[in-house]
Amino acid sequence: KGVTPNIHYINQENGIILMDYINNATTISLEEAKRLSSIQGLGNTLRETHRIPPPPYPLERLSQKVQGHYDTLCSLDLLNEQMRDIMKTLQNLFQELDSYNYDLAIIHGDLHVKNIFLTETGSILFIDWEGVRYDDPFF
Repeated sequence: KGVTPNIHYINQENGIILMDYINNATTISLEEAKRLSSIQGLGNTLRETHRIPPPPYPLERLSQKVQGHYDTLCSLDLLNEQMRDIMKTLQNLFQELDSYNYDLAIIHGDLHVKNIFLTETGSILFIDWEGVRYDDPFF
């Protein structure tokens, strides 16, 4: 039992991850996700995810990723006033979250119902970890 299929090989430089095939598992439906037992299972799986130790290489924080996208849009002169206001709000949110000094944790970065699998034994697995970050567990 774990939070992801077993990982056999990772090559960060080339973006390759080789992991087990999930046999007889389905993505979790919205109806299933709303059931109390599923919510508790998801909470437990998220807690396990946050306990994964950080990798030996640096992971970009979410605030850095957002700032990088914003800087790219700025350099291409593709921003309007509403986008600037949204970015200012996000920067304030990131700054406020950092002020709480929560311990950083592994976060999935793209968790939604199509990335959550329910196995035939009832285990919950998360897939598609390319957005993983070491960041505030709020995310």
